[in-house]
Amino acid sequence: MKNADSAGSDSYFIRLPAAPSNRKDIEQEMPGNASIVSTPSRKKPGGRARKNKAVAVLERSPVLGWRTSDEDEIGLRRWRGSTEIQDVVALNPDRGFFGEFRVRSASQSGYDVEIRSLEGSTNSCGCIDHRVNALGTCKHVEGVLAALRRGKARAFRAAAAAGSPRIEIFLDRRGEAAPAIAWPVGVDETQLAATRGWLRSWLNADGTMTAVPDRIEELLAAFAQAPPAVRTNVRVSRHFAPWLERARRERERIEAAAAFTAEVAAGHETLDVLTHPLLPYQRAGAMHLAFGERALLADDMGLGKTIQAIAGCELLARRKGIERVLVVCPASLKAEWEEQIGRFSARSTRLVFGSRAQRLGLSRSGLLHDRQLRAGAWRRRRYQRPPRAGCRRAHRGSAHQALANKDGALRQIAALSVRLRAHRHAGREPHR
Repeated sequence: MKNADSAGSDSYFIRLPAAPSNRKDIEQEMPGNASIVSTPSRKKPGGRARKNKAVAVLERSPVLGWRTSDEDEIGLRRWRGSTEIQDVVALNPDRGFFGEFRVRSASQSGYDVEIRSLEGSTNSCGCIDHRVNALGTCKHVEGVLAALRRGKARAFRAAAAAGSPRIEIFLDRRGEAAPAIAWPVGVDETQLAATRGWLRSWLNADGTMTAVPDRIEELLAAFAQAPPAVRTNVRVSRHFAPWLERARRERERIEAAAAFTAEVAAGHETLDVLTHPLLPYQRAGAMHLAFGERALLADDMGLGKTIQAIAGCELLARRKGIERVLVVCPASLKAEWEEQIGRFSARSTRLVFGSRAQRLGLSRSGLLHDRQLRAGAWRRRRYQRPPRAGCRRAHRGSAHQALANKDGALRQIAALSVRLRAHRHAGREPHR
């Protein structure tokens, strides 16, 4: 391997304070033209390694719960990228800083990262966190940037100022995900004239990339047969597939809901699928559950969330052939679900009680795999040792004391209510 201090080297080692990995296994998984950008040291951790690890722990961003800003979340991912990434492999070393990299984390999971900006948040990764956090980065992207920066600070700054030499077509995940295009800076326009002409079909009037999923699919198919000059000057991200799949599912859900609404308007279908008529907002909630894939119903108490859920399940059974529905609820609400299902629909229910072993036995015997709505709480219970005989009397006494306190509190509330009513009838303000 070349020296890490060499500005023109294609790869270098970075010793990370992580668990050692097998270098032979890494090299066997690498493509022929790949090179290791960073890998942990296989030496036993000495004083300096322990010191670096301690410094990393002290520099960790504090966890602020759910009330965090974007800067807090990005800082946390930078810290995790510098401490949890084990291996970074350059899949095309000839591209230098702006290439594709394969990252291996401490969990031994591997992800492909595309680097197109050393300062912005327009890089791409195949992990779930990058898809959903709306930050434009993740710990794998930050780990690659940290590996590229370490030992090559001067070359890194120069590359960041120059930017990617290629036209980058990618999915910008800062906020709502949308296709984007980034043009190189300082490149002779005559060299890009032919490429601009080839891309004109997928650009808007202002030069931005089209956001229509069907058009992006056409671009991906056309790029595979593009002229060599276009393929040299343009890089199309490989991470469009999940976004296209989600757009396809969303389009299918919208079309299915519109078709059902039209059938209801024409009198061929109905939303009165239960024995009790639904209110207008309850019909909207049932439609939301039936055609929303992963959906959340957050109505206030008393507005009929249970009947909306039952109606949504009935619509799924009729429109999509759903045969079984599993209701996961607290054990104290099982009978309530059974009563509501029997009251508002003709579906049968099966309550699941007993220990975890008994419930697993019912599942394996096939008794729960019939065409019915089922209500049950499939939770792993942690069994605690029963109290010793000497403690039962104390527990029983505490229970009686709690009941006595509860009765006393109820009597006080009833007396206060009587006093308030008397004061209102007398036209006086009660004493506080």
